[in-house]
Amino acid sequence: MHRCVGKVRSQLLEKSPTEFETFVATLWEQQGWDTTVTTASNDAGVDIIAERSGVHDEKAAIQAKKYAGSNKIGRPDIQQYDTLRRQDSDVDFVIIVTTSGFTQQAEQLASQLNVKLVNGEALAEAALDSLAESQLSTLLSPDRQDGNTEPTPEQGGSASLTEPEERPKPEKLSVSELADSLSSELTESDLTEKEAQLANLYEWYWDQRNTDFNGTAGSSLVFEFDAVDSLEVYQFLVGLHSIEFTDTKRARQARKTAQQYNWDIDNWEPVTRAGALLNLKPNGNIGEAFDPAFEARFTRIVVEGFLDTDLHTVRLIEQNPFDGMTEARTLNLSEFK
Repeated sequence: MHRCVGKVRSQLLEKSPTEFETFVATLWEQQGWDTTVTTASNDAGVDIIAERSGVHDEKAAIQAKKYAGSNKIGRPDIQQYDTLRRQDSDVDFVIIVTTSGFTQQAEQLASQLNVKLVNGEALAEAALDSLAESQLSTLLSPDRQDGNTEPTPEQGGSASLTEPEERPKPEKLSVSELADSLSSELTESDLTEKEAQLANLYEWYWDQRNTDFNGTAGSSLVFEFDAVDSLEVYQFLVGLHSIEFTDTKRARQARKTAQQYNWDIDNWEPVTRAGALLNLKPNGNIGEAFDPAFEARFTRIVVEGFLDTDLHTVRLIEQNPFDGMTEARTLNLSEFK
């Protein structure tokens, strides 16, 4: 791998969406394609049309998504972008190009639908291999700013179920990097936008514990994802993080990580060849010292490190009361900005 791959990816993240589309189109032209960058009002969700003549003429619809590394494209996006092929009978296949990456479920579905995927590392590698140094330098130059912003779906842009965060986001961190950042000193400014929303939700949840449930836990928060096996379950209960794995190997790796960082293992129930249940208390028995930012960061560790997805794929969070009388409540992270 080129030593400059990371630098190219970082520079691409500084480009406007329009500049990123131009970059992708130029790279495809270098590979022998004729490309057209579509206008926002006429693209019907397609960013670039690429055509190549030969013994067999080819036409591809390219979707270019400039996302930070932690914002992986999920299975719902693959389903959505695959419909682009049906909008034009001449299109042979769809290509999704991103500066980030794809969830495992997205890759599996793309393989089934013959949707081609190009992640950030492959994109940067191709650029370094195909473009002359001077051409690449010009395309990545920081003064190539046109001031354009990505159009909303209402303006004719492409609608995505996995939207990029509004605040700048760091590159996707490894489990160890996230674990090393876990601290009682975390503040909102240290969190990503989704983490901050989650911290606000957790603070509301803690306050409700006192107002509605007489100081007891009273309810759990069950997460539902777009990109996680529906049989895997993650729920949060006032400092307790409970993960039901369908993959025993991943469960054992999560347990090993917990042991490495001395997170309290409240329960461990391996089931031969059928997964395992792992309950963790990373902040110990919290008593009255609940730390929403700490718990939000740990949820990110669970979601990214253990379940191989990210907080953008959280479809909803269901609050399930324990009293058997109070109705469950469906929550959305966007409600807690």
